[in-house]
Amino acid sequence: SMIVSDLDRTLLKKDKTISEYTAKIIREVRAQGIYFVIATARPKRAVLGEIDKLLFEGSIYHNGSMVFFGDKLLSHDSINKDLALDIIKQFILDHPGIGIAIEIEDHLYANFDAGEIWSNINYTHTNYRSALAGNVDKIIINLTNGMDISAYLEYLTDDLYIEESEKTIGMIMKKSDKKETGVQKLCDYLGVSLENVVAFGDDYNDIGMIKESGIGVAVKDAIKEVKEVADYVCGSNEEDGVAKWIEKHILERSL
Repeated sequence: SMIVSDLDRTLLKKDKTISEYTAKIIREVRAQGIYFVIATARPKRAVLGEIDKLLFEGSIYHNGSMVFFGDKLLSHDSINKDLALDIIKQFILDHPGIGIAIEIEDHLYANFDAGEIWSNINYTHTNYRSALAGNVDKIIINLTNGMDISAYLEYLTDDLYIEESEKTIGMIMKKSDKKETGVQKLCDYLGVSLENVVAFGDDYNDIGMIKESGIGVAVKDAIKEVKEVADYVCGSNEEDGVAKWIEKHILERSL
């Protein structure tokens, strides 16, 4: 069996920490031989900088662009750097002043003050006039100027999609990079059936894995689109909702 959880506003509290109670529950399910996996839009560095990597065995970063089991990289699927630069240059041409950030080799580049969105983040300022050194895991559009993500759809090639997050950013990724794809890759590697996966989430990028997993659980403050496809709704991230659901529906039942 496998438990997969989103991080922000799902497993993590508002201050981006995991409570001692939640950590204890995770250790208990792992002691029973149940895999615990995190699935996030975050880059790897942003997770390992905050969360004890001993808590989870599998990890899905950039919404599925990178999939790990322990330190073993199972897959890495990125956007061609020349294609990414062409798209970015066209954005800037048509929307002067647009804020664009990109993730390359686990480092952030941006043409605006990235600290406006991610506090205390380490990034490199760029104007995108020169070639990109490395393939791109994610293109990020700053939506805080009120622009709608639908304005950018026409620029995308058939193998790319854009998804909104927290009404703050639009994330452009490959269609093959989705959390549910990452979950399936881990299932294949570990010999676990998707029917034996429980997935927790709150936002648009969690819909697919919640829908396709054997059991999908939305946290209390999830968007309505997530709740509509979930089998259960658990408490909020501030209430240790994920851990309490696991304790009640998995640990207590297996005693």
